[in-house]
Amino acid sequence: MEEIISFIFILFFVEIIMFGFFYSTGYFLTPIVSLGKWKPDKVFKEVDVKVKIKHQSGILLFKKSTHVYLGVGGVIGLGVTFWILVVVLFWVTQS
Repeated sequence: MEEIISFIFILFFVEIIMFGFFYSTGYFLTPIVSLGKWKPDKVFKEVDVKVKIKHQSGILLFKKSTHVYLGVGGVIGLGVTFWILVVVLFWVTQS
């Protein structure tokens, strides 16, 4: 029983770290890939000064006011794709 609890606990923290790593990579790559046309959407939306709620926008592009935003899932997908390409290119060049 303790093994299952520790496994879930470790898996949860690894998932949070990977989510943050891929999101931050995609956050910086979104304006570069879109040539400045898209902005990455935020994970948390500020409702009030002290209150933040989780804001899920999906993976698609959507328009808010005058800007076009890439959803959180799309930003993470961009980050994952970037790191997969880095690993594959590194592996190919080492062979």
